[in-house]
Amino acid sequence: MVGLVADSGGNTYYTRNEYSNGTTQGWIEKCDVKGNEIWDQVLAYGLNSPVEETVIDPAGTPLYSAGLTVVSGIPKIVVFSMNATTGVVNWGHAYDLISLNPGGNLNWGTSRLPLVNGPVAPGGTATSRTVIAPLASGTYNFQWQPIQESLSTYGPASPNLAIVVAQAGDAARFVSQSGVPTSIAAGGTFSPTITFQNVGFSPWTVGNYLLRSQNPYKNLNWGTAGVALPANIPAGTSVSFHPSLTAPAAPGTYNFQWSMLHYSAGTLFGDVPPNVVITVTPAPKSAFFVSQTAISSSMAPGNSFAASITMKNVGSSTWDSTYALMSLNANWGVSSMPISGTVASGASYTFTAPTTPGTYHFSWQMNAGGMFGQQTSDILVVVSTDSALYVSDNEPVSVNAGTDFGVVNTMLNSGTTTWSNGAGYSMMSMDPANNLVWARNRSYM
Repeated sequence: MVGLVADSGGNTYYTRNEYSNGTTQGWIEKCDVKGNEIWDQVLAYGLNSPVEETVIDPAGTPLYSAGLTVVSGIPKIVVFSMNATTGVVNWGHAYDLISLNPGGNLNWGTSRLPLVNGPVAPGGTATSRTVIAPLASGTYNFQWQPIQESLSTYGPASPNLAIVVAQAGDAARFVSQSGVPTSIAAGGTFSPTITFQNVGFSPWTVGNYLLRSQNPYKNLNWGTAGVALPANIPAGTSVSFHPSLTAPAAPGTYNFQWSMLHYSAGTLFGDVPPNVVITVTPAPKSAFFVSQTAISSSMAPGNSFAASITMKNVGSSTWDSTYALMSLNANWGVSSMPISGTVASGASYTFTAPTTPGTYHFSWQMNAGGMFGQQTSDILVVVSTDSALYVSDNEPVSVNAGTDFGVVNTMLNSGTTTWSNGAGYSMMSMDPANNLVWARNRSYM
């Protein structure tokens, strides 16, 4: 359906084609500002020239002459507006620009440039849309002339420009974007489709090319900063990304914009799609992870320790005793921490390390009839009979080359075994491991 012109009341006139059992039919119809049809009329069909009809708006003006024909093998509705009193014709849907040198060439993606600001009254200025450069390098003519479809060209042609098209290794043309909401509840999910065409000469390979979030660069607002290619994309072909994205937990306005990235080169390239500003509204249940403290990455089996986890209620519902912070890993002696009262604030709880040595995840999420909101940061905790925590050191920040100096490093034995030199316990130089930069790679007790 093609919009033609809006009248002073905001009503819009449209044309549309329909194909059924090899038959082509066309309509002109008028819709109100909400898209509701006010009236329509079926147009007669002419094979090579339009069957002109007078279509009169029941309101009396404007008066339309219309027809349905085939232009270059493509069914097209020819419509133009005409003043009911003077008979002066304004430019409308029947008026385009045709490519020249050679005539009707498709070098720039199309042989016709429709008017984007029609109808254009006598004395007015017409504007046509953007064209697409050829995929192959070379020199191409760029010249256009007005045409009234099914009749003839008219007026002077534009000056011919010989445009040099140079193909780059990395180049991307934005094709389309759909499925992007302008409003979504906090924590809501959506799956947009973003399509780019590889218009460079380098193939896009999985792992080395990806879609990168922008505005700001590499942001994690939608749950990820990068979307992988579904397959290798040869030059000249297109790819559609279908990521599953999650809205931020905190309400507000966020930018949605992506572009192509050549990962190994560290460079962004190609078109950048239009930015979409998305409003994230409060969800009934939504939580924002604020902080967690006093969680060691190393401890002995069965040790008890206190930790504080703070979550912020960014939903529209008040948290009460039916809400709880739930463990995503049932290893810490506490699997659920109910909210006390109706205040969503941080609190300290006593946790117990697993009794079996190993590496365990420590992460939590809010629950009230189902998990919701952001998860806490996932911390990997090593539970071992040999466990140590750094306490302090007092080494100097500057020394003279070749001189001796004293260092005191203090570590806490947080394991269940006793340290001794005889048992082989010592401190080892690191970064890199076992280095001899300081003339030794071991420090004994």
